Amino acid sequence: MWFQHNDCHAHSAKEARQALQTVFLNRWIGRSEQFPCSPRSPYHTPIDFSLWGTLKDKVYFNPPMTQENMKQRIPQACDDTVTSETIENGVSTLRNRLHHCIEIEGRQFEHL
Repeated sequence: MWFQHNDCHAHSAKEARQALQTVFLNRWIGRSEQFPCSPRSPYHTPIDFSLWGTLKDKVYFNPPMTQENMKQRIPQACDDTVTSETIENGVSTLRNRLHHCIEIEGRQFEHL
């Protein structure tokens, strides 16, 4: 099994990388010397392409008034957004991006 790290700086502390190495040995992609993520490359997961932006837009549609209000909005946005149709659309979009990436032989391209 391979693990693809989201490569976020906040999740890339030395301790986090060591834990990934312990669990997955050299079978993880992220901020490792063995299998680094491609520079300036969007992550190849449906969630990164389709879901996070939609959730962020819902949560921040009106600025949250308090920290508690923010905490309430996040699960509500997930309940309103994450459906089987949302997931199917995300996978379909990813499939289209991967086919395009193959067509242009891995060169950088604008978002589809």
